[in-house]
Amino acid sequence: MIFAFASCREGIVDFQVSSSESNIYITTNPVGADIYLNSERTGKQTPDSLTNLSPGIHPVKLKLIGYAEVKFNVYLSKGEKRYINYSFQDVN
Repeated sequence: MIFAFASCREGIVDFQVSSSESNIYITTNPVGADIYLNSERTGKQTPDSLTNLSPGIHPVKLKLIGYAEVKFNVYLSKGEKRYINYSFQDVN
């Protein structure tokens, strides 16, 4: 058996990730919830992320048709990555 590997850097974009960037990664069950940050609609739906956030407290709201909306605050320190997984409960 013969294996051949080739490598090419053409088309690869190098970038540096700043250790001071803070990010929130949000998933929900079920998926497709609208994500709001600081009372503004982000145009994103779960699963997705909010990136390049400054350290501090960030109010987040998740809205999904057929379920009660959920609001919570996320505290981020410099360079922190937070993973949020929320399961919506049936409204009955």
